[in-house]
Formats: sequence, C-alpha cells, structure tokens
Amino acid sequence: MTTDTAPDFDLGPLTWVQGEIGQALSRGLDALALFKASPHEITSLKHARSHVHQAAGAIQMVGLDAVTAYTDELERQLSRLEELAPQEAQEACDLIDRACRKLKIFLDELVGGADPVPLKLFPEYELMQQARGIKASAPTDLFYPDLSPRAPKIASVKTVASQKLPSFLIKQRRLYQRGLLAWLHGDEEAAREMRDAIQGIEDVQTHSSQRSFWWTVGALLESIVEKGVESGFGVKQLCGRVDLQIRRFVEGSAKVADRMRREVLYYVAISAPVGPQVQAVQRAYRLPGLIPSAEVLSADVVRVQPLLREARELLSSTKDLWLKLTGGRPENLPKLKQNLSQLRDKTAAIGEPSLSRLASTLASRLDKMGTTAVPEAMAMEYATAILLAESAIENFASHSPDFPKQVEAMIARLDAAQQNKPITGAVSAPLLDEMARRAQERLLLAQVAREIQANLRHLEQVLDAFFRDHSKRAELATLAHDSKQIAGALKMLGLERAEQLLALCQQQIDEYVNPDTPVENEDLELLAESLSGLGFYIEAVEQQRPDRDRLIEPLLAQRLGIAPTAPAAEEDTLESAVADLQVGLPATLAAFQRAPGDAPARERLAVDLTTLKDDAKLLGDVRLEEGADAALAELLHAPMGDTAALREAVAAISSTGSAEPAPAPSEETMRLLETDASQFDAELLDIYLTEADEVLDAIASSAVELHARPDDREALTTIRRGFHTLKGSGRMVGLTELGDLAFEVEKAHNLLLEDDRPATPAMLALIDVAQTSFREWLNTLRQTGRVKPDPAPLRAALAKAETELPHPQMSALPGAQQPSPAPARLSQSAPMISAAIEVIELDDTALPHIERPAGDSMPVFDSAEIIQFKPIATVHSLRSAVEPVRAPAEPDEITVGDVTLSTALFRILCDEAQQHLATLDAELTALQFDSSATPSQAMVRAAHTLCGIHRTGGFPLVATVSKALEACLLGLQERGAPLPGAAQPVLARAIAGLTAISGRDSAPQTRPRGRKLSSRSTRCVRKPGPSPRTATAKLSPLAEPMRMKRFRPVPDPLRARRHQSRPRDLSARRWRQPIVRS
Repeated sequence: MTTDTAPDFDLGPLTWVQGEIGQALSRGLDALALFKASPHEITSLKHARSHVHQAAGAIQMVGLDAVTAYTDELERQLSRLEELAPQEAQEACDLIDRACRKLKIFLDELVGGADPVPLKLFPEYELMQQARGIKASAPTDLFYPDLSPRAPKIASVKTVASQKLPSFLIKQRRLYQRGLLAWLHGDEEAAREMRDAIQGIEDVQTHSSQRSFWWTVGALLESIVEKGVESGFGVKQLCGRVDLQIRRFVEGSAKVADRMRREVLYYVAISAPVGPQVQAVQRAYRLPGLIPSAEVLSADVVRVQPLLREARELLSSTKDLWLKLTGGRPENLPKLKQNLSQLRDKTAAIGEPSLSRLASTLASRLDKMGTTAVPEAMAMEYATAILLAESAIENFASHSPDFPKQVEAMIARLDAAQQNKPITGAVSAPLLDEMARRAQERLLLAQVAREIQANLRHLEQVLDAFFRDHSKRAELATLAHDSKQIAGALKMLGLERAEQLLALCQQQIDEYVNPDTPVENEDLELLAESLSGLGFYIEAVEQQRPDRDRLIEPLLAQRLGIAPTAPAAEEDTLESAVADLQVGLPATLAAFQRAPGDAPARERLAVDLTTLKDDAKLLGDVRLEEGADAALAELLHAPMGDTAALREAVAAISSTGSAEPAPAPSEETMRLLETDASQFDAELLDIYLTEADEVLDAIASSAVELHARPDDREALTTIRRGFHTLKGSGRMVGLTELGDLAFEVEKAHNLLLEDDRPATPAMLALIDVAQTSFREWLNTLRQTGRVKPDPAPLRAALAKAETELPHPQMSALPGAQQPSPAPARLSQSAPMISAAIEVIELDDTALPHIERPAGDSMPVFDSAEIIQFKPIATVHSLRSAVEPVRAPAEPDEITVGDVTLSTALFRILCDEAQQHLATLDAELTALQFDSSATPSQAMVRAAHTLCGIHRTGGFPLVATVSKALEACLLGLQERGAPLPGAAQPVLARAIAGLTAISGRDSAPQTRPRGRKLSSRSTRCVRKPGPSPRTATAKLSPLAEPMRMKRFRPVPDPLRARRHQSRPRDLSARRWRQPIVRS
C-alpha cells in the first residue's frame, strides 16, 4: 500500500478554539464524575451534557465533520443515562469518560501536527453504538476524504449520441444487474461483468465530477475482482446501491450522494493495491493516510497519552538544556540530570522496553560526564540520542519494528563517542546518521532564528516610535543594516519568499526616510502586518511546520497586487437536492390543498415524495425513506377535502417540520435589558481577589524554589507569568494602578528571561517585596472595597534590581555562509530587545460568569471578533508666524466607573461599537421587509463582536445582552424561515436597548481630575482586545460560557498586528462539505 499522507487540514480555526474545547470537555468529565458518584444528582448530569454540547458545537464549526458524528454519539450516550439501570449507568459513564478523553487526545494531536485521521476514534465510537444496541457500526461515519480530486483525463472517450444515451445506459445497467445477481449467488467471475458495465458508463461521462465517481466505482470493482478487498455484507450492500445510482442516471439525474462517494472510497482505501486503477484512486484521494494501522487502533492511548505528553515536554526541555550545556553553560547540568531522571521514570511507566532502555542510557551517560567541556563528538551523538527518543515518543503507536536495533546501535555510538573511538560500520545506521545530520541542522537553525527574531524586534521597536510620531524619521535609515543582516540569514536558509517580503518592507521603510513622503494609515498597517507575519513565519520555520508558507503568502500577494483566489463553487450534490426538496415540500403541499381535485398538483406532490424516498434510499437515511413512504401512503388515501394526516406526514419530513424551534428569549435575557451594570461590581471584585490570592500563592511557591536555585528558569517563568496575570486582571476590573505596578515587575522578569540569566540577589529581593506589597493591597481592598497603593518600597526594589539587569543591545547576524559540519553554538551576544516592548500572553483566567436561573433560559456563548484598529496618525505641528491660540487641554484619560481609558482610545472604541450597532439596525430592517429571510452572518457577527469587546473591557451588562442576542440569532438561523411572530419585536427591543445605552455614553462630560462618565441606568465602554474565535453551532439551555482568554488592549498597529496576524491569516473554513446524516 502506498504511504500517502492524509489530506491537508486547515488547523487555524481549530487552533484558536482548541483550548476552549479542551476546557469544556474537562468540565464535562468533572460533572460526569459527580453524577457517577451520586446518580440521583441530575444537575451534574445536565451540566455534563451542557459542556459536551458546547464542545461539540465548536468542533462542528471548525469543519471536522467526521468528529461531529463522534460527538453526536457522545451526546446520545449522555441523553440516555437517566433511563438506564444503576449498574448500566455506571458502565455507560465509564465509556463516555473514555470517549471524551480519547477525543481530547485526538484534538491535541491534530493541533500538534498529526494527520487528520478520525478513524482513530472508531473503537470508542463502535463501543458507544453497541451500548445503544447497534450491532454493526459503519466506519464510513468517521471517514471523510477530500472529494475534490478528479479522474485523470483520457485520450479518447466513447461518444454516444444524446438521443441514444438512455438506451445505452439501460443496456449497461442490465449488464451490471446480471453480473451482480450472479456474484451475489457465489460466481466470483461475475464481478468482471459488473466492472465492464461500470467502465462503459464511465466512458460516456462528460462531466468531470460524474466521471470521477464512476472511476472510483471501477476501482472498487477491480479490487473485488482481484481479491483486494473482502466481499462481505457491507461491500455487497454497497454494490446493490450502485445499481440504484445507475437507475437514477438512466432517469436523468446526475447527482451522487456524498455518503455513497465516501463509502466507495472507504473500501478502495482498505483494499490492497492489487491493480493500477486501485492504486491510482488511492494516490489521487490520498486514501492510505486516512486508514489507521491495527497498532494505532489497539493502542491504549487514554492510559499512555498523559505519560507520553509529560515525556515529550521533558524531552523538549532536555534539548534546550543540552544545547546550553554544550555551549559552555555548566550550571544547567543539575537541571538536565533531573529531567533525564524523570524521563527514565516516565518511559518505565509507558512500558516500552527499548524506549525505557534508551532513556536510562541517557541518564547514566550524563552521570559519567564531568563538569568540563563536552567533546564535539559526544555532543553530537548525545543530541542524536535525544532526537531518537523524541521520534519514538512522537510516533509511539506506529514506530518502526527496527526500533530495538536502532536503540542498540545508538547506545554503541554513545559508548564509542565517550571513549573517543570512531563510529564503525557495525554501529552505523542510516536513520541514526540522518538524525545526526538533523541535530546539526537544528543547532544551526536555532541560532539563526534567534538572531533573526532579535533583529526583527529592533525593526519593530524603531517603527513603533515612527508610528506614534511621524516626525521621527531619523532612525529609519539605520534599519537598512538590520534588514541586510536578516536577508543574509534568510538566503542562507533558502527562504526566498520570506526574503522577497522583507525586501518589499525595506523598500517601504526607505521611502519613509524621505520627509516629503506622505504617511497613510493603511500602508502602516500593511508594514506592521508584514513584519509580524515574518516573525510568525520564522517561528514556524524553527518548529519545522509544513504549513508555514501560508503565513506570508497572503501578505506577498497583497503587496504585489495579486487578487486572492476565488473560492471554488460548491458542487451540487444529492444531499443538497434532498435539502431543496424538503424546503419546497410545504409549498407543494399548500398548492395541492388549495385545489385538492387538481390532478397536476396531486401528481407534482407525488413525484416530489417519490424522488425524496429514492434519494433517501441512496443516502442510507432510513428515517427519511420511511417518512416519505408514509406521506405517499397518506396522499394515496387522502380524500378531496381532508388532508390533516397528510399535512402531519409531510411536516415530519420537510425542513420546517424537522427543524427544532428557535429558543424563545428567556426571562433572564429580558431582565438584563433593564438591569443596571453597577450591581456586578461586587462580583467582579470578588473574582479578582480570589484569582489574585491563587496567583500570589503560586508566586510564593516558585519564589522558594528560585531562592534555592536562582537558575531555575521554570520557576522564574512562573513568577513572571503570575505578575502578568495580576497586570491583566487588575486592568480588567479597573484597578489600573495595581495593573501598572504588576507590569513593571513583569518587565524586570522579561529582561532576565530573555538574556537567560539566573536571578540576582536584588531580583529575589524584588520578588519578595512585590509579594508582600500586593498581599497588603489586596487585604485593604478586601476590607474597605478600595485601595490607594503606596508604591515607594516596590519602586525602590525595582530600581535596585535594574542595576543588575542586562541592558538591551542590537544584534548582528553573521553573513550568509555554508553550514559547517561542526555543531553550531548558540550565541549569547544578541539578547532580545524588550525594554519598551510589553509581552502579551494568553491567560487561562475565567471571566466572571453571571448565575443563570434554572429552566429554559437563553444559551450563552462566549465568542469574540478580531477587531482591527487603524493607527492613530500624529498631527504634525504647524509653523506659523502668529502664535496660535491654545485650546483647553483635552484630558488624557476618561474614567467610566472603575475603568480608565485614554481619550483617544475611548473615541475609537465608541466609534467601533456604533458601527456594529448600525449593522444590527440595518439587518433588522432587512428582516422586517423580507419574510423569507433569516438573520444574516453580518448580523450575528455584529452581536458577537459587541459581546467580545465589552466582555474584554470588564463590563458584563452589555456583553451579556449582546451574547444572548447572538445566541438568539444563531437559533433563528438554525430554525430557518419563516421566523416566529415574536422574534422581530424581541430583536428590535434588544437592539434599541443596546443603542440607547451606547448613545448616552457617546458624548462624555469632561471634568477636572477624576472625571467620570455616568448615566442614570447603566455605564458602557468599549474596550477591544483580540480574542481567539470561539464558535458553537448548537444551542442548549444549559450552555455555560466558555472561558475567554484575555489580551491587554493594544491601540498601536505594530503591537496589535503581532497578535492579530494569526486569526486573519488562518481564516475559518470548512474541511469538507456538510453531509446529511440520518
């Protein structure tokens, strides 16, 4: 069988919601464990259903159709728990727990770069279906190949006149039926006759999609003829449905069900490559990569995966520590020994003997090394051994059967290197030689990537100042040197497209050096986004990601004026035809009801129902087939005037009849429209204090470790992350001064981490002072509800620590040269420049959640739109002979409640919110004038964005109402037209309420120091922050908001683009076309 990999999958959308999906599944597992412990606690079961439903919705929106079938089965299992006996419920809980954990592992692997092979989930899927009484599960439920490839062009195609085509197809069908009947009775040679009939049909096809389908059917029959696939019940049933598809072609229908395409390709995928057509189809559709091996299916990944993940993390840290040790940093030896000791324990628990022996060898050889410099040969062989262990862990379920021999050879090479002996042919192996070469390349790549990133940071720092003040052009001329160094490194690495993008950026910078060159905000945004994209691209190159080119290709296309490629038109499939029929059935029935005696109306309804029944049979949708048959029976017996039973039968199979009604706005939603935001202040404060206590406890624990070992980078990183969290949380709830003080402490940690230095005594003292100060301020805040921090002790400790901190300096890249065979050393001469650059990270801190009343309340979804703001152009001062009259100075900041924003940012954010409110109003008007319309995507996106910017700003009133509005719009979208009568008044009231709140705050009254904006009922501020796109397609009355990740608002384009490039670059799109399943 060929070794083609699985089709590509756009990881962008999944990457941005994978964290939320994992959290939702974890919360669902926790709730399920509570239900298992107390089966009478139905609330826990409802929570488990809600969390799993939430994760399922997000998975559906990122285009994982096969995984959607898996999550649907998960939800069915959860829905039946209440009906089971106690012992059966316990067993079902264990099965659901395992299935959820397997799903988390699958998604983690997918984001980590593994091929998208949903059939890895089939063992758990099959067990869940068996628990429901389904004896034979279909693997094709989880098999979703890319259906876009087409059959190769052939030199000559058999031509049949159009008037003779029906008779030719009938002849081919008879030939196929004769062969099928004989084959079903045991005549294996009859399969050749079936194949010949299909070949004849393929030869007369002119449409590429239809010919491709018959080409794949021919491959299936070739496999049957050559004994490449077992002729079991599934294959025989599929061949019978092929006969039905031929009949549809004879009748003039050219549509083929996607489900049938997938089933045909599945059996071709599992076939041995017994013939040229089978091999060609397998290559064209990359089928072998979609079928997991028996070892993968049988591996107990639920037990092993946590151990593998921990071992992988240890190896990642070990590689970095080894590079530092061989680069002349012996202080890393104790930490390296600790890592390898833990790795030895983890591999022993995994239970793979050869892997465990390799880890033990790495630990024992390190113990024999002294503190002197590591010889070059030993450095290279040891790095190769680490890579071998890493490869074994990454490919644990499918590693080579020669792995034990590779371990033996690797140990022999280590012994030879330690004894300064040459590597002989006996211990040489192609794989190990290749790994040694890769180790050398990784060493060089790590060095060059670090230098490139340092120079890019300097570029961004200088441009950041220019973006803020366009008169600062003097330093722009110095950036040509940085660009030249980066270009040399890119040329050395062979990254021509990146080098081209850099040259275009430098050309733009050179133009800005001229004082007469005008500066346009749009051009500045493109420059900032291009440099940011280059930074992400270099990270992807260092991580050896195969999809790295798409990070810069759109930027290059935009700069070169190349129009983006138009998306391919969606193919007309049998599924879409069925959906159209279901939508049109009510109108056809209404025409019949208006004139029950009209024969053409009755015949038209009968034809539609018969077509729907036949199509459902091809799709394998038993429920729809039976429903259409029942409607036909009612039509046959329907008298002239009484059609009530017929109406019910048609409603059961039409789209409006089968759609779930949109959830009505809950009392909670309506109450929130009249609620003042101030009542949430106490809740926000309580959440902040609880979180801050936890953060300070973590800082204290890490500080103890850091005092014992000042070079413990992990502890230092934890402390820095803690102060980063305090910064973000403080600003989020309006405690700006506390947030700024935390940021000053965080910046001191950044400088230390970036230069990779151990903590100094002054730095340790700073951490202690910061802990003590923040605990005192939190206690005061808890007791009095407000605090005025005294920063003097903290600032004194900061000043003392800064005298021992490294000072940023520019780095210089070596000129382009050929890689040396000797291992590259990581240079320490280019620390990252960060004195004026704030590090922005994603926090895993939950935003405040408003308690919801039990009952049928509106579901809530946390999601946020990426908002992109144009940079604020600095107005050049105008020279004039007459001294201009100075207007009263505008306040630098505006305070709303407990939150303070800059005046400029406040204006931008208000304008942004008004744009989305205008969109809501315009889309509502469109709904009012078109009864067949449903809420547009623009309308949902506007509500979605309003929720995101207000939630991020710490103002839950408007965020919660916008979120409820978004959920209602999604429900109405899912329900379809016509909308219920109560929908438009409720939507109008919600939008009017949001508009009124915003309007009262759009013209603030400025006062002396301590100015505030207030209104009689509520306060509203727009504070933006890019957020990962969290999407849920399903609604549940118990859906709990996903925990949003927070960003610090960044008004200037350079920093904003650094964090907005990803979501813009990786646009959400579906992996496959939607499939209608029964």
